[in-house]
Amino acid sequence: MSYLKTRVMRRVYAIWMLRRATSPRVLKFLILVASIWQFKERVFVSAVFANMPNLADLTSTYNFFLAAVVQTQFAVQVSILVGALFALLLLRDFTTRREATYWF
Repeated sequence: MSYLKTRVMRRVYAIWMLRRATSPRVLKFLILVASIWQFKERVFVSAVFANMPNLADLTSTYNFFLAAVVQTQFAVQVSILVGALFALLLLRDFTTRREATYWF
């Protein structure tokens, strides 16, 4: 390949990668990862599971998680809501065929 063609193709690939990296799915995924990271930094997850009641009793498990979410800090509650919202948005994106067959 000639030098000019190599330079042009390198720029074409760079623009293509930039468009892929800033697609709505990638941005939703990054927000989801950030909310999970925020949740992990503020909550000692293994202690929550250690204090959790038996999973066979669904009512007490539901009451435990409801009380745990209500009694946490505001930042944890926001990270849970943001994570759930963006997980649902990503699930909707992956189940509908609005774009091409690419994942991102």
